[in-house]
Amino acid sequence: MTRWRLVLLENPSWGVAQLQAIHRRTRGRCTYCGIRLLWRLHGVRSEQGWEVDHWIPRADGGDNDPDNLWAACWACNRSKSDLTGGEYLTQRWENGLPVNATWIEDGELAIYLTLG
Repeated sequence: MTRWRLVLLENPSWGVAQLQAIHRRTRGRCTYCGIRLLWRLHGVRSEQGWEVDHWIPRADGGDNDPDNLWAACWACNRSKSDLTGGEYLTQRWENGLPVNATWIEDGELAIYLTLG
């Protein structure tokens, strides 16, 4: 006899107000590469589509606190995987990939972010 165990995974349903706040915080751009994200393309796999990303990944204890939620293009969110936002930005910078100008100060990568 086969036994099945039901595992409920938390899959938050982002409300419109929360999505707007996340999109607005990044000025409608990907937190990581800076590409313009279209509001209407949330959850759509396209060049300007976007998703909610956890700066501290859920796998590392990150939660759904608004300070931990950022807008990311589909490609960056997939590439970031389980890295923290800071680790992923550093990786992009070191590999010569585009980085959102918000994180660049005097020609250097400058990540000043305090969560919590």
